[in-house]
Amino acid sequence: MIDALTQQVVGSQRFNGLRGECVSMPPADLHAVQDACAAILENVARAVNWARLLQEASGRHQLLHPDRQEDGPRWSPVDDVCGECLEEALLAEGFGSPDWGKAPSSPREFGEIDWPTVVAKQLPHRGAAHWHPFAQKTQPTPRPRSPVGAEASEPAEGRAGPHRPLTPAATDLLRDLTRASDRGETLTIRYASHGQYQVGSRSGRAYARATFDQLHEAGMTTGPSRWPQFYEDPDAFSVTDRGREHVASLEKAEAEKKANRPQRAGLSPAAARLLSDIVAAGDEGVRMIEVRRGLLSAGRDGRRATRATWMQLLDEGLITTESKFSSAAVATATEAGRTRSADRRRRNATP
Repeated sequence: MIDALTQQVVGSQRFNGLRGECVSMPPADLHAVQDACAAILENVARAVNWARLLQEASGRHQLLHPDRQEDGPRWSPVDDVCGECLEEALLAEGFGSPDWGKAPSSPREFGEIDWPTVVAKQLPHRGAAHWHPFAQKTQPTPRPRSPVGAEASEPAEGRAGPHRPLTPAATDLLRDLTRASDRGETLTIRYASHGQYQVGSRSGRAYARATFDQLHEAGMTTGPSRWPQFYEDPDAFSVTDRGREHVASLEKAEAEKKANRPQRAGLSPAAARLLSDIVAAGDEGVRMIEVRRGLLSAGRDGRRATRATWMQLLDEGLITTESKFSSAAVATATEAGRTRSADRRRRNATP
């Protein structure tokens, strides 16, 4: 699905089979289009009422061909529904249950529309809208384009022109790379899943390839532009002095902001109880599971607290959080948190 949408946007590009790299357009731009098409697929998957879709498809199947046995590409071991009925139910127009006996096929009127051109032409009108879903998000600026077929292994410090600000994901990746490098770990990149890559440990956070490309373009990392070389020569990938200076400036700004933050009178009762539960979990910590928007649970059946309560403990340095790939973040108590919790228990035990 993502490949089909990508082809409709940029057409069939030319690839170098040995390197597995697009040579007719900048690879970073191609990956950006693929990420955008993946976003379309995710939005469609969230928007479809799958329970209603199965109900309508099953009704069509029972009405038109209840004894039909599919074979070939449409074969499925599922009873009471078939691929054709799912397709027709997904494309059905209007509200309510369709009259499949009167109109067994859904209309197909828009398959020939060049939708990428229409979207690109009408996108400027979004500026006149009073709101849209991405209004509060930082929009990426166009990437600096290199000549077709040119090698991108040239260090970014030598390239002309300004670079766009780092995205939050790129900033987090740069921090992870710097910490791993300071620990003396080899910065080995390995594929995780769904276009995501990890650095070093398999339990670490995964990042999209475009995030690595952005650091390379901004001169924060050095290494070959051809990804297979990352596996063959992992020592060639490293954090530059510019990247380390950027991380140091961020940490300094965060420390100054934290030092100038007004001190709170003390922990709220909810925060104190939550801290006690986290301290009781020991070094294993508790998983931060989002029950609903703005409400997190300490473990599957643990205490629930608002996001502001969790942030209060985090801002005061009483807990630390660690994000792990394909799982919820884990919160553990710091030494300051254990001391604060012990003092609270002592005060409560004093008659």
